[in-house]
Amino acid sequence: MELKESQYIEVFADELHPDYLEKTMTKRFRWIMLALCCLFVVGNYFCYDNPAAVETQIEGKLDVSTSEYGLLYTVYAIPNTILPLIGGVFLDKIGARCGLLIFTIILCLGQGVFMLGGYQLNFDLMLAGRVIFGIGCESMYVGQSAIVSSWFINYELALAISMISCIPLCGSFLNGAIVPSIYKNTESFGDAFRVGFIMCIISLVLVIFLFILDSRAQKFDGKLLQEFKAEKKRKEKEWMKANKKQVSFDETQDDAMTVKTKTFKQGEDIGENFKCSDLRDLELPFWLTCLSCMCTYIAIINSIVIGSSVLQLRFQYSEVEAGFYFTMPYVIAAIFSPILGWFVDRYGQRMTVTLTGACLMVIAHVYQLLLPNCDRCWASIGPLVLLGLSYTTYAVVLWGSLPYMVEAHTLGTAFGICTTFQNLGTVIAPPIIGYI
Repeated sequence: MELKESQYIEVFADELHPDYLEKTMTKRFRWIMLALCCLFVVGNYFCYDNPAAVETQIEGKLDVSTSEYGLLYTVYAIPNTILPLIGGVFLDKIGARCGLLIFTIILCLGQGVFMLGGYQLNFDLMLAGRVIFGIGCESMYVGQSAIVSSWFINYELALAISMISCIPLCGSFLNGAIVPSIYKNTESFGDAFRVGFIMCIISLVLVIFLFILDSRAQKFDGKLLQEFKAEKKRKEKEWMKANKKQVSFDETQDDAMTVKTKTFKQGEDIGENFKCSDLRDLELPFWLTCLSCMCTYIAIINSIVIGSSVLQLRFQYSEVEAGFYFTMPYVIAAIFSPILGWFVDRYGQRMTVTLTGACLMVIAHVYQLLLPNCDRCWASIGPLVLLGLSYTTYAVVLWGSLPYMVEAHTLGTAFGICTTFQNLGTVIAPPIIGYI
């Protein structure tokens, strides 16, 4: 039988049917979840750059060299060349929200040890705190990305990924503005680092709220899906009875009646568990993206790590002024990432945005290399602005493209692998920079 054009229908997987999605708790509460995911890692970013905000003071008061100071970032990164991968698999096995809760507790413990090292002026204890802090911190980012991807994959994913990647960077800005001032007034590293410990405790409270919301949404949406499937079957039976014929799914395919809609969450991906054999399914574009993320991380993040010292030594900024300005790339990224995320969701152009960001990164480094020393000149801020714009494209496009390259049940592992690549760069770069 030849079918008329009006007889063509679109068949959705039940999990993607508009009538189902419209009623889900995931859709109705996704912006609250996004806010929680942005806020609970602000403490991470604040604490990560604690050493950078008082670099010269640490080197002077604790009598450590620039290379030894770089160990505060190296020991953070060394375990994370492996742990994010393990953490990603762990998250895929037990669930992102349970993993987040565990890793946040580890984060709080690590910052507490680091704070204690600051009070005792014990550099070795500070290093131990950074190791523990790093174990929790990087795996938290993996869990955060996995949760947001699962909540936003059918909606504004690029915007959501850009916001969780860049808005929490305000924590780094607050670190640069607050920590040097506290140390200047108290001359105590412990008092300066205590603010970060308090923020980590707040992060733990927010993760508990996230845990409750995600758990309830999963239960509600699961029950709603079962009801939707039952109602769909009832309507199909009524239709077949009324038309006195049965149309099978295979027949509609053979008659070219069906236009299937396939996306990230369709079909067999739902409810599957990760298996090590799934690593074979990660294709070349995924591995190239991970390598690109590593290079971007080396070029941008490590420039920020030594930013305070460079501003003081080359451009004569005070300790407080340098602490304020060296986090400017984070502020730029936090402002522009939602705008760029909206643009990518609406118009695409991922490759164009990526190439633009790479060009801006090269220009920023050449600009800083050729810029002569000066006394608080505004030109010294230019490279930081360009690095911020470049970092925005990394967060929105490169990091945000991972959910489109892998299956749903390997998402945590994929983010873990990419984070591992990034931390390889963080292990290699700081000692070399300190030596130079």
